[in-house]
Amino acid sequence: MLKLGFFTDNTQLAELVGDLGRQANIEVEGIWAEPLLNGDGKWNFSNCFSDPEELYGSIDVGVISITSSELFMDIVTAAIKNGVHPLVVGLPDLQLSTYNQLSLLSAEMGVELGFSHIYHRFSGFNYPLVSPIIAHLTRGITMNQLNQFEMAATLRFDIATILSLTTSEVRRIRTYVLPQSGECPSCMMVFIDFFNNSAITYNLTLGAKRNFLELRLNSIGEAIELYEDEIKLATSSLGGMISTSIFLDDLNNFTGCIGIQREPLLGISFVMKILSAVEAISQKMAR
Repeated sequence: MLKLGFFTDNTQLAELVGDLGRQANIEVEGIWAEPLLNGDGKWNFSNCFSDPEELYGSIDVGVISITSSELFMDIVTAAIKNGVHPLVVGLPDLQLSTYNQLSLLSAEMGVELGFSHIYHRFSGFNYPLVSPIIAHLTRGITMNQLNQFEMAATLRFDIATILSLTTSEVRRIRTYVLPQSGECPSCMMVFIDFFNNSAITYNLTLGAKRNFLELRLNSIGEAIELYEDEIKLATSSLGGMISTSIFLDDLNNFTGCIGIQREPLLGISFVMKILSAVEAISQKMAR
């Protein structure tokens, strides 16, 4: 049985530690939540470590959710160097080159690096699909403008949702924005073409009457329409509320890859594809 340790300043994840410890085949060794303990809230964790170094040596998997990019890098880098397999909850706001460094380090140390809660999962739909698809993902946001941080987080989350739909690799990305100048477009359309002849469009509209996320997908003999109203805006560290069932699914996939030299479904390669696509879109926005 693999031993888990948690490193977090996320209150939702911290509250789930006790529940997760009661799940079958999961042994929670302890938690490092110093940022929460230093805050105004009153927290009482069992097996709470004051020094993350003490926790590294007694676990196999480190579940990490840290808001500060600098602190996150300190924790995840130290975990990898101590032979711990990191499972990151959310997608921290880091450069593509930084994720590449983490990829090289994890490969050098022989550990897996996985992620959870980095894209939206529509209920009642099993993916990724192998067969070609034609799909449309549309997001409406009531806000008239997003700052650079919010726009980047939204793009990472939504492009990750798109890439999760198919097993194929991206062939070409075309981006159209209005207005064509300025830091934040009010309307965006992205066309993504895949090598298996799949095609997915993404539409983002600011100033919408309501917040929503809609997916329309066609595959051979199948047509799906999925809609979620009043969906929250994604953040860089976490795209919404933590779901215990989703986390357990990602954890089981992740731990199942440890020791057999198979990258997790939501591994570092998938994250690199997300950031490469977002970088291509952002370059078009900056022109």
